[in-house]
Amino acid sequence: MPTYRINLFGPQARLAESDTLEIRADAPLTAAALLQRIGTDAPALADSIAVSRIASNHSYVTPDTMLDPGAELALIGLVSGG
Repeated sequence: MPTYRINLFGPQARLAESDTLEIRADAPLTAAALLQRIGTDAPALADSIAVSRIASNHSYVTPDTMLDPGAELALIGLVSGG
């Protein structure tokens, strides 16, 4: 069973008390399924999942995108700017 390593930033990293999260899951896995697993496996992040997206290799992906466990994955929460 492959391991998906997800980079965390800002408030989500603080909630998880880590800048990375590892999820073991059967491949292939969609971005939507990975978000669901993150919410289950890391309950501290569950409330932020609804407003988060997955990035793979520095690009946002759609919920139905199949993810490669070897890709550089990131959980991107709400982003604000001015």
